[in-house]
Amino acid sequence: MRAKLKLPNSSNPVERSNNLVTAKRQKHQGMSWSEDGSYALTSLNALTVNNVVPQWLQNRSFDLTWAVKAA
Repeated sequence: MRAKLKLPNSSNPVERSNNLVTAKRQKHQGMSWSEDGSYALTSLNALTVNNVVPQWLQNRSFDLTWAVKAA
């Protein structure tokens, strides 16, 4: 299905974005974070980037949707 939609069949773009978001807050400011704190920060950033913070705060869940760009 991903090939038909011309989407990457790898988690590399997601992992790279996650690393950039986490590194921006943690590594470049010389901070030390616990593993739980790091996961929490990354999760909050992901919610913010996907504009689902209100939905998460209200329902403690959010819908995952596929965004497909027209060719």
